[in-house]
Parts: sequence; structure tokens; C-alpha cells
Amino acid sequence: MNKKFAKIIGVILCLSLLLTLAVGCDSDEEPTPSEESTETEADTTTEAPVVGLEKTAWEAKFSDEVFKNYTVIFEGTMTVTQDGVVDSTSLVWQKIKTTAEKVELTVRASDVASPTNSDEVTMSFEGETAEIQKIQNSQLFLTILRKYENFKYNAEANTYTIPEDIVLNEVLKASHRDGTLFDVPAQIEIREAVVTFSEDGMIATFSCDYSQAMDIGDSIVTTSGKTTWTFTDFGTTVIE
Repeated sequence: MNKKFAKIIGVILCLSLLLTLAVGCDSDEEPTPSEESTETEADTTTEAPVVGLEKTAWEAKFSDEVFKNYTVIFEGTMTVTQDGVVDSTSLVWQKIKTTAEKVELTVRASDVASPTNSDEVTMSFEGETAEIQKIQNSQLFLTILRKYENFKYNAEANTYTIPEDIVLNEVLKASHRDGTLFDVPAQIEIREAVVTFSEDGMIATFSCDYSQAMDIGDSIVTTSGKTTWTFTDFGTTVIE
């Protein structure tokens, strides 16, 4: 493993605050023609308006129970800066498999200047270490997605979007190298956020252009970039 890739992996593992909803539902009620109308049903029937999820239904899609077993692929161009100075810009691909007892993380990364020269590593975690990974690998996208009030349903595209740029000030969790968790104040800026859902009502994709500035104590470390999370295998993910 080359030094640059090792550095990228270190950033992802130590600051793995990187980076769900349901299908926009059609009404189950069919409109009926007026009792006084003599026209055919085809002439009088109009489609019911398509509306987005209500808050309780939205929140149910992001419960801890839903995210006990799933697979997510994260990919995008990630830039890391420290105190305003660019440390690295990399093409990053991660596959994270989560089950009740284990987490498996596969990372592939390359420098943007040499996109075909990539390295890959797979790591498995169990027990307390797996529980820490579960928190760190999901808390960023769940923090954003659980804020129902920020999303607007686009009936034409059947997506949910955050129509304006927003800034969230949160306290997230990071871990020391010995595995202990600590609080990290974070400012998250979100742009161009779009969520899609699969036909079974589970989140399919979440994409956005984001930046996340974390106060590590003696420095501000920021990760940023256009990224996409793709979710699959809810309840059926298996780690050998």
C-alpha cells in the first residue's frame, strides 16, 4: 500500500463521518365519477395529486431498526483540508456492509491526478469496534436525512430535494485510535441534495455536494465534495 493511499485510508477511518424515506407515494384511492354525471369513467376520472410523505412516515424510514442491516456504497471526489490548506483530493469508493454483529468496509481510492492508479483494501470489524463503525459510517447521512423539514417532494421527478443550500451545526462522534468515542462539533453545508427511493419503499440513493468542517481541538479539518450514497439489501445483507 503506497503512502498516499495509506493517508487517505487514515482520514476515512479516523474521521469516518462521511458519508433512508420511501418512494414518493401515489394515492391508493381511486377518484370516482360524479353520481349525476352521464359521461363515461374515462371522461370524468382525474388523477389524484401525488404528495410526499408525512413526517411520521418519513421518520420511520430512518429509524435505528431500519439501519441494523443494510449495504451502502459511497462514491465521489473527496477533498480534505486542514486549517484551510488542501491536504488531498481523491476519488473515493466505499462499500459498507452492516449486520447485527459485524461491519465490513471495502475502500478503493486514487489521487485525482492518477485515477487509474487505485488501491483497494477490505477490513472487517466485530464487537465493540463494529458498533463504533456503525455510528461513524451512518451518522452523517442520517443527520441530514432525518431533518424532514428541509426536504421538498418533487412529484414530476418523484424525488425529494433540499431546494436551497443549508448549513447544519451538529455534534457528531469520532473515535480515537484506541477506539474510544469523543464529540466533534461539526458544521455541515449541503447543496444540490436529492433523494430517490426504490419500488419497495426503501431509500435508493442520496446525492449532494457537501462540506463538513470538524473542530478537532487544535485544528479544523474539512472534508468536501460531490458524493452519492447508494443503498441496497436492507434486512438481507450478509458478511461471511
